[in-house]
Amino acid sequence: MQNDVFGLSVCKAITSSRFLTQKVSELNLTLVQAMVLGFLNYEDQITSGELGKRTELRQCDTDGIFNRLEAAGFIERKKQSR
Repeated sequence: MQNDVFGLSVCKAITSSRFLTQKVSELNLTLVQAMVLGFLNYEDQITSGELGKRTELRQCDTDGIFNRLEAAGFIERKKQSR
């Protein structure tokens, strides 16, 4: 019985992963870009440097991700006021 529950949980996780991968692919996004959009959904005034710290991505990587998301119309960047 316990193995059946574990097996069902694993199957649900795999199905969810496939569903997410398919939906992300339909939007022409990578999983990392989707993850970044998820972070921005919760905190939209985050800098690429701060996002890099939270995701363990280098700032040059987050800058590139932001550039591609902006070019695709998913985000709008604003100059940081000092």
